[in-house]
Amino acid sequence: MLENIRDRGDVKWTAMMLSEHVAELHRWQNEDNYEGRPELDDYDLQAIQYEIEVAQKRE
Repeated sequence: MLENIRDRGDVKWTAMMLSEHVAELHRWQNEDNYEGRPELDDYDLQAIQYEIEVAQKRE
């Protein structure tokens, strides 16, 4: 029965919020989805260098 309920989720609540609150919620959501740069070791860097060299030779 719950599958048939069409809920608009966050959309219905944003109408009752100030624009500053909505902007802050968007900023928080973007922070949660942010993935930092990975730490690369020597093996990873060598593999990347190899791929670059292969791509340059194919041109």
